[in-house]
Amino acid sequence: MKKTTVFYGWRIVFACFILMACMIPPVVTMASKFLIPITTEFNISKSSFTLSNTILQTMGIFLSPIISKNLSNGKLKKHLVFSIIGYSISFASYGLVTNIYMHYVISFVLGVFYLNVGTIPVSILINNWFEYKKGVAMSLAMAGTGIGGFLFSPLSTSLLENFGWRKTYLIIGVIVFLTAMLTTTLFIKEKPEDIGLEKLTKDNTIDNVPIVDKGIWDDFKSYKKKIFVWLILIGMLLNGIVHSGSVGQFPAAFEIKYGAIVGSLAVSIYSIVGVFGKMIMGILNDKKGVIYSIIFGTAGFSLAFILLMSTSSNEGLYLLSVFYGLGMGLGAVVPPLLIGAIFKGENYSVAYGYVNSMMQAGMSLGAMFVSMLADKFNTYTVAWFILLVFTIVACVLWILGYQKSKSYWTKHL
Repeated sequence: MKKTTVFYGWRIVFACFILMACMIPPVVTMASKFLIPITTEFNISKSSFTLSNTILQTMGIFLSPIISKNLSNGKLKKHLVFSIIGYSISFASYGLVTNIYMHYVISFVLGVFYLNVGTIPVSILINNWFEYKKGVAMSLAMAGTGIGGFLFSPLSTSLLENFGWRKTYLIIGVIVFLTAMLTTTLFIKEKPEDIGLEKLTKDNTIDNVPIVDKGIWDDFKSYKKKIFVWLILIGMLLNGIVHSGSVGQFPAAFEIKYGAIVGSLAVSIYSIVGVFGKMIMGILNDKKGVIYSIIFGTAGFSLAFILLMSTSSNEGLYLLSVFYGLGMGLGAVVPPLLIGAIFKGENYSVAYGYVNSMMQAGMSLGAMFVSMLADKFNTYTVAWFILLVFTIVACVLWILGYQKSKSYWTKHL
């Protein structure tokens, strides 16, 4: 193995961190920042605006398995460059719409490019470069979402106040394009073998006894009907609903109840705390196993939703934001780590494609589901309670699925 002062894989982690910071927050975390100005100008309901996010996320239901396979064919960097261009142009085009239907059309196009620049390529890259310290590497990469949310929240608030929602879309689109394109061009290498390196692993022996990697090495397709797979997939669906329903509606819900400044600060708090939450989950995965990461994240989310339903003070809002940030890895870090703990080798990309498809199905429903409940009951409380239940159920399903998968594991040197 070629020796370098610092393993190049950590540059890949940095690049993935930047991509996540640029690509995820504008269409997930910050989407509802535009809810109030657009619904006011077009005189539409919250759920009508949120349908745009549903359309965008729905693309992943059908395309995730295809995109996962295509991104593993040795042309990942070319796919990234093309998709960054498409993503940036599409996002900036939101500022040109004159009615909500044009917004829907752009969301359809943006949804395709979004899948090619988000968690799918990042998870594939990390899996290609790391076996040892994969949890830490994955959590660092996914932490970009939190930092991006932390930066984009006050930025978008300021831009909206000073330039209006149309120019804000354009400005953010330009920022995303320049940052992501420069990062991809300078740092992205699909596999260690492309530059004469090998995946980061532990020594393959301890005291001359071979280390075996346990998991499922057979073709994923032969396991699609197994109960453990469906337990995990249903958990992913619920997780997607929780993640989209909370992240997609928190900014608007906080602004309505606490005002724009306090609400923006709360979003920034859970975004920055989310960086540490994801790191903790990555470390727990590497030291104790993925089940500990799942339990940790579930506890954080559960406490956040409980506080969300029981507090009305600014201090309570900030505290629940801390808990929510600690659990945010459930949406980004846990899915690839859980699948990586079960499916090995070339199976990973195929399995993750199906998992991401279910996550996207949940993501497409979550924000719309919460906004419809808010419109119906004129409060978000009912929605927060349902998301709390979904969080706990998803945790149970993942743990059961992981445990049941062990009966199919084999050893591999």
